[in-house]
Amino acid sequence: MIRRRSLLVLTGDLAPTDDNRRLVSLLDELGRAGAIDPARIRVLAGGGGPLANEIAAAADLSAVRVVEHDEGVAARAAGWVHPSLRATGSLVDDLWGLARPGRRDAGRPDLVWIHGADAARLASTLPRAARRTPTAVCLPEGPVGLRRCRSIPDLRRVLARATVVVTTTDEQGDHLVDSLGVDRGRIVVSGEWRARPAASPDPRRSRRPDDVPDDALLVGGAGPIGWRAGTDLFLDLARRLPREIDGRPVHLLWLGTADRPGDDLRAHADVALRGQRGRVHLLDGGDSRDALANGVDLMVVTGREPPFPAAAIHAAGQGRAVIGLAGSGIEAVVPPTDVTAAVVDPFDGLALSERVEVALRDPRARQLLGGSLRDHVRRHLRAEERIGALWADVARHLARA
Repeated sequence: MIRRRSLLVLTGDLAPTDDNRRLVSLLDELGRAGAIDPARIRVLAGGGGPLANEIAAAADLSAVRVVEHDEGVAARAAGWVHPSLRATGSLVDDLWGLARPGRRDAGRPDLVWIHGADAARLASTLPRAARRTPTAVCLPEGPVGLRRCRSIPDLRRVLARATVVVTTTDEQGDHLVDSLGVDRGRIVVSGEWRARPAASPDPRRSRRPDDVPDDALLVGGAGPIGWRAGTDLFLDLARRLPREIDGRPVHLLWLGTADRPGDDLRAHADVALRGQRGRVHLLDGGDSRDALANGVDLMVVTGREPPFPAAAIHAAGQGRAVIGLAGSGIEAVVPPTDVTAAVVDPFDGLALSERVEVALRDPRARQLLGGSLRDHVRRHLRAEERIGALWADVARHLARA
């Protein structure tokens, strides 16, 4: 039997991203299973966001601390001395802001859980006792996401002393070994899971924009707006799909926030340049995935990385049809019997649009595909089973530490 552990969680921010929702689900399930003590969870986040309230359901809200500091003071001073020193000053700003709350958080937890590459920079601000604690590093990012990490040196230091490193695919594990020198024996591969619904979804509640006609067919997509989630491929799909099918207008809805600053502005500009304004709707990622799944007729997955489409898994769990590009992570959602109907070769925009159009024209086919995906997801992607297996692997590494 695994004893209840105390946990210090480091995360880059509390934005409503799929990676952060995965963290919320993890804490919730581990608390339910008795693997961790919910009253002894502390969370240090490098930035705020609406998920603070959801984390508070798994841990005492007073245990959630967000780093707040006045950015730019050292950077401006260093830039005044010489422009080339501005980057160094910016780093000092970050370290000062992180150190103030981090070093006041005294006490040694049983485990430090570092969630995401950007959270690695918080590790250097911890008290000495916490820095000597066994550490698990969870990296849902793929190679591109890891290269965008704010501080690669911090990430390398954390990985060098980590007790266990959790990733989501064998390919990601290979990248950690080949590019970042992680010992393969410390890597645990954990697939995605369907987060336990907070409550029974209200079928009357949907995320359908006000300017979308009631009789419209709605195609949904989700993820951080940008290259990794393939927002550009989703916009290309909009260009290829007919504006009407059987007399019903076709609209497309994307749920997500910018992956990098400016990605959302570029996506809005692309919508206009493609002549899709008023037909393609980019919505803030803080909206509920329940509401998104209730509002769409079909979900599409176009991601390049990260490899698991959490919103699509969520929609499939509610019986919505899902179609996507191979390699986008859709394979986790689709049983072998439905691959032909739901999975398209990577970057084959024409085949994707044809498959989506066929599904939109046939409500019965959508219903059958959605039911098959629902049964598959609920049977094979159960959060309690997947997280239990993950935690058992982590515990084995901790026992050897």
